[in-house]
This record gives sequence, structure tokens and C-alpha cells, in this order.
Amino acid sequence: MRRLVGFGEKNRFYKANRDFGRIIKTENILKYMVSPQLRERRRKGLLKTEQLHQLSRDVAFGKHGKITGREFDQLKNSCNCLTLIDACIVYWQAKEMMRVCEEYRAVEQGINLHLLKHVSPIEWSNLILYGEYFIKKSLIR
Repeated sequence: MRRLVGFGEKNRFYKANRDFGRIIKTENILKYMVSPQLRERRRKGLLKTEQLHQLSRDVAFGKHGKITGREFDQLKNSCNCLTLIDACIVYWQAKEMMRVCEEYRAVEQGINLHLLKHVSPIEWSNLILYGEYFIKKSLIR
């Protein structure tokens, strides 16, 4: 890669790779412009990503949304902990959605479960993010 980056405008290999990249980019743009399904899928992906980032900001707000470690290991540890907490929240929300569907017998009552794909488990307005949490070790498997 260093060698490729070092090539200049006069190098044929450099020009071929650059032009090939432009072709792929143009093809991607044209597919995006023509396909409403592709646009919708990418929009949903962006919205989910934005929701995850907002969740991470809210979870990390206890330190004003900043990761304060100075060393690489401290930063990595903070980011891994934040990712784990985010994953736990999303998992719990998804599990709660399934519990509610089973408890209220959604299928028997004629509720279309295919509509659940429009509900995101990346939600936290029903959670108390800041406070004291007590974990009973006897309940952990």
C-alpha cells in the first residue's frame, strides 16, 4: 500500500486503480439513485447507527460524554465497557419486547408480529441510566 500511495499521476498502475475506484463509486451512486429499496435500507442503517451513538452518549453522560483515559489501555477499556453496556441495553429491550408479545398473547389476539421489524430495541427512554444498581450475585448464572 505504501508503494501504491507513493505512485504519481504518470504511473499507469496508479491511474488504473484510481479510475477503477471512480467506476465503482459511480456505479454505487447510480444504484443508489435508481433503487428506492437500497435508499430505504441505507437510511434505516444510518438511523440505527445514530440511535446507537445517542445511546452511547447518554450512557457516558456521567462523565459529560467524554472518555477521559490517557493511555491506550484505559481508552480501550472505557470503550469496551461502553459497548458492553450498550449491548446489554439493546439485548434487554429486545427480550422485553418478546416477553410482552408472549405475555399478551399477541398471535392469539391477531396482532401482526411482522410489524415488530419497525420497532427498534435501541431505545432507552424507559430506563433509568443514572443511579445506584445492586446486583445479586446469587442470580448470576
